[in-house]
Amino acid sequence: MTQLEQSTRLPSVDDKPSLRVPWLAVLVGPVLALTLYFPTLFGTFLSDDYLANMMLTHEAEPRVDWDTVIADFGREWMGLEGGGMYRPLVSMSFALNYLAGGCNPAWFHLVNVLIHALTAFTCALVCVRCSTQRPAIAAVLGGALIAVHPAFAESSCWISARNSGIQVLFATVSMLGFISYRQSGRSGYLGLCIIGFLAALMTKETAVLLPFSFLALDALVHGWTGLRRRGVHLAMFAILAGYFGMRYLLLGVLLGGDSEGLESIQSNDILNNALAKAELLVIPVGSSYPPAYGEVFGYLCLAGLGLLVVPAFLRLTTAWVPLLLITWIGLHFAPSYRLIVDTHTLSGSRLVIGATTVMAIGLAFLATRSRWPGITRLAIASLLCGLTALSIGRMTAFLRAYEDMRSLRADLNSAAAESKPSQPIGVVAINRAIDGVTFLNCNATFPLLEKPNNPTDKPLVSLGFVFQPVPASEHLLFDVGPWRALREMGATLFEWHRSPNIIKPTVIVDRRTLTPPKPLPVLKRSTTGNGTDFLAKVPLDVWQIEALEIEVEGSCTGGDVDWLYAGTNGEPKEYAKFRVPPAFQDAPSRATFGRPTARNSNSVFYVDVSHHLTLLAVGQLGGLAGVKIHTQGPKVQVVGVRLLPRLGTLPIQHLAGTEVTLDNTQAHLFAPKLPAGAEAMTIYLMGPDTTLTMPVRPGGVKLTSKVQSAISVILRSSRQKRYYYYYEATGTRSWRSAVDWIVFRPK
Repeated sequence: MTQLEQSTRLPSVDDKPSLRVPWLAVLVGPVLALTLYFPTLFGTFLSDDYLANMMLTHEAEPRVDWDTVIADFGREWMGLEGGGMYRPLVSMSFALNYLAGGCNPAWFHLVNVLIHALTAFTCALVCVRCSTQRPAIAAVLGGALIAVHPAFAESSCWISARNSGIQVLFATVSMLGFISYRQSGRSGYLGLCIIGFLAALMTKETAVLLPFSFLALDALVHGWTGLRRRGVHLAMFAILAGYFGMRYLLLGVLLGGDSEGLESIQSNDILNNALAKAELLVIPVGSSYPPAYGEVFGYLCLAGLGLLVVPAFLRLTTAWVPLLLITWIGLHFAPSYRLIVDTHTLSGSRLVIGATTVMAIGLAFLATRSRWPGITRLAIASLLCGLTALSIGRMTAFLRAYEDMRSLRADLNSAAAESKPSQPIGVVAINRAIDGVTFLNCNATFPLLEKPNNPTDKPLVSLGFVFQPVPASEHLLFDVGPWRALREMGATLFEWHRSPNIIKPTVIVDRRTLTPPKPLPVLKRSTTGNGTDFLAKVPLDVWQIEALEIEVEGSCTGGDVDWLYAGTNGEPKEYAKFRVPPAFQDAPSRATFGRPTARNSNSVFYVDVSHHLTLLAVGQLGGLAGVKIHTQGPKVQVVGVRLLPRLGTLPIQHLAGTEVTLDNTQAHLFAPKLPAGAEAMTIYLMGPDTTLTMPVRPGGVKLTSKVQSAISVILRSSRQKRYYYYYEATGTRSWRSAVDWIVFRPK
């Protein structure tokens, strides 16, 4: 053995020369991880990355709010009540990132990539400790599989997914300490195990699985007889019990929390959820490549996996290992049993990175026990080549998302150049996911126009719920009422659309013009009977229409209205028969009659259309050509349809930016009197994150504790404390006030 070879070998845990492994074998994984994800250092922030602003002060020049960061050690993560999350070390890591590099995303991405590389390094060491022969193969396979598995793309490319990545790092450090202690008996290794365990518990809740991983490691290395040494295992479960006790005292729950706002990513189909995670773990093809290429890479992965696992079943000494791995991996699916992953786009893959480390350890163990070294090397090459190709495709999707974010920021800043508190910018549509990448949560756009991500603070109202379900505003999905109200006050309305079929993002900026609107025409009846058409001479601007009055004769018990849009030749066509774009597919395509009032011997039905998204969609198709009226009841005849340009007006006491304490709004915020015919009234509170609604009565408005809690979170994360509000009353007709704005102070 040469002197160079001696200097590049890693001593084994039991100092047996036969188990010495070259350092280069251990470094293969980290080097691959750094090489593969180096381009992310030129990326930007995405989606929830901006919510790390909750750890900054709202002073003239933002800085780390250490009081907030330290407070996370004694409360729910970032003060998000009801979430059941305890992750203070994640907050600490973000705070240190801000301290070191400010708001430069390169520093954040660098830390994520280093976490990934260190995980590959520690996993390679765990695999070496678990091997009884061929430790170099164990080190290369274990470390490289972690480095190139596409499941780690989210935790490496998406800054907010650091919580998953750092938890897995601490978990592998803890497993390394445990298996080293079991083999050497040195107390220092036990200390490393406990420190890693505690750190993982303070990073993400899935760390509760570690005591079970210790049991599995013991069984894997020492056989079932190894489990007889119960003392160390009982100690680990005692630590876990202490953690549960701490959670109950601080958070009020043992595990889990309020799932409000997560309905769109949850399912009770436990079996299909588990199968989807297993597919993402074993054959993570996704949609990054055309089907033919992606399938080839998937078959490479499957072939490599089969050549490693199937021979193990043919030997009595290893047949039990795959069964142990299946159980161990299945256990790692348990904490997220309700959360959905998308096998088509690989979205949500961070949920399986803990199981990926288990697979790496198990496959490395089997590779060192194989009787056919040549086949084993072929299997490793096949598996790693397939996974590397798929990871490159997955990372490319993130690189596209970075470019889209840069485009969005430029367009949004340009559109917001003239915005001011009395006329903010309202962001209507932001796609939540592109190519499986969580590009930008449509209700978290505001940091793009605030320091430190923007030189100056610009007032913004999020209307993201128009196209996407968002927490606290799910009931407003497809509702354009707030959109109309903001437009009426002269706000800038901004839309940014992106889809796989659009080469360049589409930007739509809309403002109310100062030109007085033309008088609305009288619609002419062109057909009779049920399904009566009333048409206009020329296509109408749908922004001008907020309500309909439909007069009928006969015993009409109700009905609804279909939209007719102007086709390419001007002929009226039914919107319901149009091939609706995906964003509109689930939006109601009809408006329903309200309660009738009498007019001589006829009945007049009032229809409020100010909240209908599909009416605005008709404007994009060529304008409103007319309406089709469907009535209920015998011998009913529609006499006429009248278009109304606005809902009735409610008076309002303007505050124009008055500062109001969140728990004492009734001293300043007053709801108007109900007009004749009105039965109920609602206040709309439009903020930088979402829009909240609450039923109110005339007089001082006291915000409910639920509304206060939702606003409190935004007050901690947004520099602007402005909320825009208006009132709506409903009954025989509809009424709306003008939009005003206030500044909330925390309790």
